[in-house]
Parts: sequence; structure tokens; C-alpha cells
Amino acid sequence: MSDSAGPEAPTIRPASPSLAPHFPDLLHWQPSLVLDHDEVKRALCIAFGTGDAERSLERLMDRAAVCESSWGGSSFRAGLYVDVLVSRCMPVQLEGLRPKLNHEYLVRLLHNPPSDPRTRDFRRAILAELDEDEELRDGFEATYLRIHELRAELQALDNVGYYDSRVRRLHVLGLLRRLFLDLRERFAGARSGLRRISAFAAYVCESTGFRHLCDLLQYEDQLSDVQFKMRLGADGSLRRFEIVEVAENRGNPFYQGPLRRMFSKLGLWFRGYRIGESGLLDAWLEEAFGGMVPYLPSLLRMFGDQELYLMGLAFRDQCERRGLATSFPQVLEADAPASTLRIEGMFNPLLFTQEVVPVPCDLEGENFQAKTILTGPNSGGKTRLLQALGITQVLAEVGLFAPVASATIPRAHGLFVSLIEEGTVDQSEGRLGMELLRIRSLFERTRVGALVILDELCSGTNPSEGEDIFLLVLSLLEELDARAVVATHFLDFARRLQLDASGDDAPLRLAFLQVDVGPNDLPTYGFRPGVARTSMARQTAQRLGVTDSVLRALVHRQRLGSSGGAGGGGARPTSIASRRGAVARRELDEPGDEAHRARAG
Repeated sequence: MSDSAGPEAPTIRPASPSLAPHFPDLLHWQPSLVLDHDEVKRALCIAFGTGDAERSLERLMDRAAVCESSWGGSSFRAGLYVDVLVSRCMPVQLEGLRPKLNHEYLVRLLHNPPSDPRTRDFRRAILAELDEDEELRDGFEATYLRIHELRAELQALDNVGYYDSRVRRLHVLGLLRRLFLDLRERFAGARSGLRRISAFAAYVCESTGFRHLCDLLQYEDQLSDVQFKMRLGADGSLRRFEIVEVAENRGNPFYQGPLRRMFSKLGLWFRGYRIGESGLLDAWLEEAFGGMVPYLPSLLRMFGDQELYLMGLAFRDQCERRGLATSFPQVLEADAPASTLRIEGMFNPLLFTQEVVPVPCDLEGENFQAKTILTGPNSGGKTRLLQALGITQVLAEVGLFAPVASATIPRAHGLFVSLIEEGTVDQSEGRLGMELLRIRSLFERTRVGALVILDELCSGTNPSEGEDIFLLVLSLLEELDARAVVATHFLDFARRLQLDASGDDAPLRLAFLQVDVGPNDLPTYGFRPGVARTSMARQTAQRLGVTDSVLRALVHRQRLGSSGGAGGGGARPTSIASRRGAVARRELDEPGDEAHRARAG
């Protein structure tokens, strides 16, 4: 996925000083324009007149520009399953409605955390106020639903009839009037950037275009008040109808007296025009909407901004239902003292998709600044830890709640995440070739000061050659001043690196982290300093039922099932391979002292 909005997308630019005080930008500390307003206005006029058959308004929002970010070129969408994170770990549901979000726009926001920390803090203040004030949150969600309804009406096609087209446009104008009147009052008392919504609505409500809209809707709704009397017979039929009084709405700017209406029609008739009240009303509708069009691109953009906060609130709700704490991590510059850096209660929200409650873990110290070598048994949680670290960094720097109880982490200037992936049928290289291409991609896209997360580095080749490549990657990451967390099963190599790193003249800043294992040799899904003693292949094999006795039972069952066939009842041959496998079978079936077995050869 490209992190940019595309070659034809508008570039972000600050709002003019005259516009900034009234601009409802909910994402940037300094109000900025992210849409091509002229293009949006054209799309809105077409949608109001005929409906939006091609969903052009949605496409325009998908291409909206994002803020200036030092993360350009970052790559983590696949490794962190960002699409799954947005759609399944942060599902927005309001009053039973699961709205279709601007998915690509939200993903690009996650890919481009703001360079200016004031923008990050601006977003956090809005999200915190919405989380703390239930009434304000209800109003925020109601506003989103109202704009959602407005966009749906603009996208509805006029395929029922001429009258229905006029009714739809009247409904759109009515929605606009109620929406801006509500916004002016609903967010007037907000403490955060939500105040901008109220300021924007107040500015619109004072405009000539809005007054014109209100006058037209009043005229359409109340041309005159008529009082009358009816007399009904015993059979229920009308016997007499008498108009008592007709009070016309003379104060409305659109009002014309009876004589003026008559002469206007006669004048048009003599000139060859056949325009009735309905035709005039259509022209007035277009004129009223045209007066509101200058303010609607900002409203559409605010609708997209709201989705980021609704997504953040939905994520916090998901975590709270599972008894997991979230917070806003404190983000420090990368050169902050290691003693101040820590993470408490971090978990991987991607486990929500498996209906699993994650086990939180804690980290602290030099692991945040150095190249950290992560070791431990299979299924011990290494890959989940790598994902949790990446997700925490992303959400913390974007300005959303992160999956941690509390944290102080260093700022990153980019993020590269690469986990082991299954091969594809059309890949041009083997396992080693794909690994080398992954490493090349790493250095093509990683910026100075970035965070790099790698799983199973150089696992596609033999250990001796893989270790050389491993060292090359670590040394180049050192030159980039990048932080890194690298998981590996090269345990002997990791121990040698640990010994080399203990000296004062060590060329690399390395730290070592291992999966914590309980007394029963099962992973606790916690982590502690050091290098793992073993990958515990035997325990994993026993847990998954891959032992000599289980596999032999499966083979025996297959032989019984095929008995009666050719060769099915023959005796099991004794082979050199089976004799050589005796030691391996004992390793799989008999727990014991691994060190003693290693010394025994």
C-alpha cells in the first residue's frame, strides 16, 4: 500500500487566517485543508441535482490528504494486519448501525502519524473529552449519524419520479438546517478542539446563504394559515364547507401577493413560458443549496475526521469489555534515558479476532533503544509481542488509545514490520531469495531513527551463512540509528552476541529478551532479559501430538485401514533410518535433562 494519497490527491495546506477561526478541522493543531474544495463543490451540486450514482463523495474522502509525517515510506500494513485492526478490532456501531467507514483514509491516517507533537496532543485531548463526557459523546455520535443520513440522501438516485426528486431535495435542505442549528449549541461548551464545530456552525448560521435556506423552507412549509368550518351529516358526509380566515405568510421574503402572482404568470404566459409554482420552487431549491455549498466541503471533511475518533472509542470499549486497560503513552525523543522507558500491561488486540483474551506483559529499559534480540520457544508469544509493539507505537503516535495500561516510549521516525509469510505460487525466488529481498526492502524503506520489527531473520538458509547476513543487518541498522526488535531461533548465535555485547568496546548496542517459561516448561507469555536456553521443540511437539507414539499409532491405523490391499499385511521392515531415529523418538517421548542429553552426544 502506498502511504501517500496518490499523485492526483490534494496536498495539505494551512487554512487562511480569515478561515481558520471558523474551520472544523478535528485532526490538526493548526487548521488545514485536506480536500480540493472546488472538486467537492462540483460533486455536491451534481449529487443534489440528480443523486450520486458513482459514490464520488466517498471517493473524494478516500483521497483526502494526510498530515505531514516523518513516517513516509513506512511498511507495516501487512505485518500488523492493519486492515483487520481497523475493521474487526475497532468496529464502529451506533444505534444498531454499522456504518461503512472511509477505510482507506483511516489506514492512511495510521500510516502517517503527525510530525508535530502538538497535533498528536490535540487529537488526544478530543478523544479524552469524548471518553470522559458521556453526553458530549452521545452528541458526537448523533452528529455523525445525521451527516451520514445527509450523505445517503445526496447519493440517492432520482429514479422514482419528478415529485420525489423535489421531496428528496427538500429533505436534504431540511437536514442541513437542523444539523447546523444543533451543532451550534451541541459543542459550545467543549473544552477541546471540539469547540471548532460550534464555531463553524455559528459562522454558517449567520451567513446569508443559511438565512435564505431557512426562509425558503418556511415558505414551502407555510405559505398561509387557513381556518375553516365543516358541517357533517348523520351519514358522515360533508354537508357544508366554509373558509373562515386566510392568513398568508407575508413576512417571508419569498412571499408574493395574489395580484403579483397573477401578473407574473400572465407575463410569463405571454412570453411563451409555461412555468408554474413547482418550477419556481425547483429553481429556489437549487439557489438555496448553492448558497450552502461553500460550507459543505468542510462538513464532509469533518465527517471523515469523526471516524478516527469513533474508531478510537470503539477500540477502548472493546478492550474494557475484556478487562484490558488502554492509555495514552508518553512519547519521548529517541535519546531519552533508558531508565525512563517502560511499558506496563501491553497486549495484542489482534487476538480479539480469535475470541482470546490476551495476556498483558511488561517491558522496560534498554530494550527500547538498542537492537533487541528476541528468543524463546515456539508458540511462546514472540510474534504476538512483535505485533503488539508495532501497534502500540502506531496508535501512540497517531494520538489514539494504545493497548497498554501505561507506557513511556521513545518516538520513532518510521516503522518497518516484516513477519514470516507463506510463499506464493507466483514468487520468483526460493526461501533464501525471498528473505534477501525482504532485507533489501528493509533498507530501501527504513529512515534514520525508525523502529524495525523483524521475525525469524535469515531463517531461510543454513545457520553459518545466515549469521553473517544477520550481523550485516544489525550493523547497518546501527548506522541508521534505528531501534530494532528481531526474533530468531539461532540460539547459539544469540549467546555469542550476548557475550560480545558485554564488553565496553562492543560495536553494537544490543539487548536480549526471552520468553518467560514457567516451572512446567510452558510459556507464561511474559518476557524477561536474556537468551532462551532452548526452543522447546520437544514440548511443543508433545503439546501438538507430534510424538513417536502418537505418530506410530497414526501409521498403524493407516496400515490397518489399508489391510487386504497389496502389501497391506506385510511385516514392518527394519531399516537403518528407523534405527537412527531411536534417539529422536526418545527425545520426543521422554522428558529429561536436555543438558545431560547434549553432553551424552
